[in-house]
Amino acid sequence: MTKKRFSIVKLIATLAMAMVLSLSLAMPVFASGEPIATGTESAPAEAAITKILKMPIGTTTPNATFDFTFTKVSVNGNTTDLDAMPIIGTVSKNISAGTVVESGGVKTVWIETDSIFAGKTWPHAGIFIYSVEEDEDSYTLVNGPGGIPDKMTYSEAVYEVAVYIKEKENNPGEYYVFAIAARITEGDESNKGGTATKVDPTPGGGPEVTDPFSQMIFTNYYQKDNGGTNPGDTVLAVSKEVTGSFGDKTRYFEFNVQVTKPATIIDEPGSPSVYSAYIMEKNGSGAAVVVTNIDRNIVDIPPANIKTHATHGRYIEFVTGQALKVYLRHDQWLSFNNLPVGSGFNVSEAAAAGYTPDLYLTAVGASGTKIPGTISTGLGTNAQYIGDFKSSAAFVNDAEDLTPTGLAVSNLPFVIMIIVAIAAITAYVIIKYSKKPKYETK
Repeated sequence: MTKKRFSIVKLIATLAMAMVLSLSLAMPVFASGEPIATGTESAPAEAAITKILKMPIGTTTPNATFDFTFTKVSVNGNTTDLDAMPIIGTVSKNISAGTVVESGGVKTVWIETDSIFAGKTWPHAGIFIYSVEEDEDSYTLVNGPGGIPDKMTYSEAVYEVAVYIKEKENNPGEYYVFAIAARITEGDESNKGGTATKVDPTPGGGPEVTDPFSQMIFTNYYQKDNGGTNPGDTVLAVSKEVTGSFGDKTRYFEFNVQVTKPATIIDEPGSPSVYSAYIMEKNGSGAAVVVTNIDRNIVDIPPANIKTHATHGRYIEFVTGQALKVYLRHDQWLSFNNLPVGSGFNVSEAAAAGYTPDLYLTAVGASGTKIPGTISTGLGTNAQYIGDFKSSAAFVNDAEDLTPTGLAVSNLPFVIMIIVAIAAITAYVIIKYSKKPKYETK
């Protein structure tokens, strides 16, 4: 009897252990569904997706609609009886009406979808689990003026959403969304905690978050290029013009030029972003052409930065963040043809004695802005951003009529020395002549 009793106890203990193990295996699934967003019969819990699109500053927000697909996972832990689960299907949202925030050279646009589970009919009480991810290629790429299409990098995030359904107390057979929880199963830049981390999907920000939107976030990156492959596909032009009756149009003026990649572009280690710039001018018919002999323009540029295109000839390669010294004369300009929108630039002209510089700037936040200079003083753009239009830094140096004023005071010591020397020679000749014997003729 004792043996039999022991066997029964052992069997119960084994069954209990098996149940514990089974529950421990199921825990991760249900732990992820621990309620965060809660509701009532009259105001059921809600969930939404937050779509974030990041792009360089100066970029026009694209008219893009993003799609999110919901897939049935389980109901009350059962993965085989999924037909009873409501179909959520595809949820879509257009980004163009989103809220815009700009900081650090990055433009961020965010918007929430409508309430995901509103209006769904639930067959019974329980925990209904769905998986949600973003569809790729929902946005149709658009070519820029130079024929280069824009780029959209899609989020790789995946979330698991648990919907807790309760029966209404006074209406048996009717059900409502009591609570909703979500967890990250695949991460991307949006996710702050990594996989298995719970997030609050409540629209407008839940009780556990300070951000004013659902934390079920999908972040995409957008990049637009207005340039092209030809030297004339100008994105940024740095130009030189000389005016005034005494302006020397053959003189080369010194410029310090620096460009930087957009803040949203991350370079691979050891492979910094590089951009090309051609020296341009107008030919006899007024057409823009590449300058064939640029030796005088690039005299202070390292040879490693001078490249040769098989068709277009020599050009300057700018490494992001590297400042180079370029020389331009009247009616020449430096044409960058492949700088992405949101790139930064900083251009300064060295002081030129007798010339008054003016700068006409077109960039993000500056449309044809005139920056006046002072005679014989340098002038610069400071840090600027390229928009999705042609940006320019046009330097105009003026040398007005000069009134002849004779010898400069600074030369007076040398003039005095010359006068003294001439006087000394003259005195010597007079003295020498006065001592010469005189002869009378008879």
